[in-house]
Amino acid sequence: MSDNQEKVLVVDDDEINVMTLEAQLEQTYAVITALDGSDALAKVTTHEPDLMLLDLHMPGMDGFEVLTELRRRGETLPVIFVTGEENDDAQTRGFQLGAADYIQKGESPEIVLTRIGNQLEIARYRDQLENMVDERTKAVRETLNAVVVGMALLAECRDPHTGAHINRVRSYCEIICKKMLKLQIYPEIGEIEYALISDLSPVHDIGKVGVDDSILLKPGRLTPEEFKEMEKHTVYGEETLLKTRAFLNSGDVSLMNEISKLKEAAENSRSVEALRKSEEWLNYRNSFLRVATEIAVGHHERWNGTGYPYKIAGEQIPLSARIVSLADIYDALTSVRPYKKSFSHQETMDILLKGDGRTMPEHFDPKILAAFAATADELETEMHRLQGDETPAAV
Repeated sequence: MSDNQEKVLVVDDDEINVMTLEAQLEQTYAVITALDGSDALAKVTTHEPDLMLLDLHMPGMDGFEVLTELRRRGETLPVIFVTGEENDDAQTRGFQLGAADYIQKGESPEIVLTRIGNQLEIARYRDQLENMVDERTKAVRETLNAVVVGMALLAECRDPHTGAHINRVRSYCEIICKKMLKLQIYPEIGEIEYALISDLSPVHDIGKVGVDDSILLKPGRLTPEEFKEMEKHTVYGEETLLKTRAFLNSGDVSLMNEISKLKEAAENSRSVEALRKSEEWLNYRNSFLRVATEIAVGHHERWNGTGYPYKIAGEQIPLSARIVSLADIYDALTSVRPYKKSFSHQETMDILLKGDGRTMPEHFDPKILAAFAATADELETEMHRLQGDETPAAV
């Protein structure tokens, strides 16, 4: 078996049929054989074939069940079913379950090889298209992320502490989001959405560019009047991003033309995976500024309705803002400020999970707080890494 040969898995309970197909294919392909459905599924995992020739009618697990299980697992290898009868119902069912083509038993070697070759060519094109989608959409995401960093740097120009703060908040958001995804805290939220929240977390304080320096850079605690002014940074951020959204939506968004073309190509090639990826990243772009706006305006809202600027509560607060809020406060507590020392990681966890009168657990989405608590060790490690591995001094 050559390493460069494409692999074909032949599945049939009749050894003579298997030997016949093997003889037809062995000069062109590396042939793997299985005499029943269970063995076929095992060899898909162990041998990673490029294509399967599958007998539909076998004792035990038949070809229909094998097809069903392959699709349940998310396997995308092309399957050509082999049948010895002219049965439209069986053929229709095979196609409905995801088969790519079929051949009659006893078909000439030329036809067998041609149909296998056609399906492998389609599979290669599909893989190339999916890789192209990945590359182009990665470029789009990097461009959008560069916009986020640029926006965040505006705030950093005003406040020298902001640059390190936004990097830490982003890292903490990534940790929390990964745990939420793993635990399926919100099953309807997928990897793309969580990545978007982490990517956009740096814009949470963009509105601080509108706050007067005498308040933003004050070395001590703010007066009640000054704090009211500081609270407006959430609204300033919202207004800025809403204007950006309006400008983008009214203009020619040429950045997305390539993704739209890839989506069309995916539809034409019937590459389900490439189509799914194209649609996901189109949604990513469409959600980009909406989520950024939610984070900027909502990261100081509280689950129990005591936050600002709009005092909304519960799931009225966008998920993105609820996640960034927790990461933001964790960093604020574990960091030195001109008016306070830092809390240790354990002290901070106690404050967030038990409350200290000022910061209380009821300020946070309880599901997110549970995921946050489950990441305690990882957060502590990341906090020390980002702060230069200096142990915070207890207050």
